Amino acid sequence: MSAAEAVALALLLALLAALVWTDLRYTLLPNKLVYPGIIAAAAAAPLLPVDGYLDALLGGLILFVPFFLLYLAKPQAFAGGDVKLIALIGVALGWRTGLIALALASAFAWLIVVPMLLIGRWKLHGTRIPYGPYLCAGAALTAVLAAT
Repeated sequence: MSAAEAVALALLLALLAALVWTDLRYTLLPNKLVYPGIIAAAAAAPLLPVDGYLDALLGGLILFVPFFLLYLAKPQAFAGGDVKLIALIGVALGWRTGLIALALASAFAWLIVVPMLLIGRWKLHGTRIPYGPYLCAGAALTAVLAAT
């Protein structure tokens, strides 16, 4: 890994960490972080674990479109920030690695959410569970593994 690739990866991880903190604290993934992140990831595509600009574009579209359609059909399934974060993950990681990141995010969510529901700490209806931290964790782990 070159120094430039390490810096790009570190900046991506820092952005994901900031998004985790913001989502846990305010249940919000602000456009002021997500939109510049998408642009920066697209610009830095040759330095990130994505196979160039075309894969970044395809990753953004392939991951974003199904979740956006789901969001339109059933808005309570995801928040808009989650859908935009998924686009960022697709641009930063490409569609193949991005799909792995989404699978890991779902696994991480299950590991936390199911036990919290079973012990009665959270309710199936009425508890707002931020999904951004799980998405960021899946993306961070996948990005680090893909970069090594």
